Amino acid sequence: YNGLFYVGLHLSSAVNGALVASTMPLVIAFLAWLVYRQVPGVAQRRGIWLSLIGILIIFAKGDLTLLTQLQFSGGDLWILAATFSWSAYSVALRKVPPELGGLTLVNITSITGVITLLPLYVWELSTGANFIINTSSVSGIVLLALFPGILAYLTYAKAVASVGPVRAGVFLNTSPLFAITAAVLFLGEQIHGYHLIGGAVIALGLVLVSRPAARAN
Repeated sequence: YNGLFYVGLHLSSAVNGALVASTMPLVIAFLAWLVYRQVPGVAQRRGIWLSLIGILIIFAKGDLTLLTQLQFSGGDLWILAATFSWSAYSVALRKVPPELGGLTLVNITSITGVITLLPLYVWELSTGANFIINTSSVSGIVLLALFPGILAYLTYAKAVASVGPVRAGVFLNTSPLFAITAAVLFLGEQIHGYHLIGGAVIALGLVLVSRPAARAN
């Protein structure tokens, strides 16, 4: 997922990437239906769509007509592939034996990622790319490993095990809200009205999707 997403961002814009990735709850719901015949309830379906609308409001800065001006590129296809990758991972987590343990699962995921990405990393180095070691790069890697890596994977796997991939997946759409909060706290950016409106719509969607679990056919 990360490899595909980062490649896509090199070829596309951050806004496009976020919009494509915001379809993830829909893809997870589709795959859950395809694999397990799990059908979200009416409230959950409404919650999924509301969370998507909330994200659109935020990225369009309150003017949804701006979305018609977006131009999509080949990079967005890489991000779409990343979206399907994470969605498949989310659905597959349901089959993980509980006795495996969270840290063991993260270790397996990390080792698998190293094995699959190592040939591509070697190839990238052969094209002239290089890894610069300094305080900034090392601290960035440590933070990525601890928070988006270990902590995020542990808590997400536990969430999927507790409430299922469809309900857990919708909470991925809170990412823009956390990003906005971090930008305000650490970068001095301002909160605008469309942030509050979009956030409220996303929150309403999460309330709906948190209702009783989906039924299965």
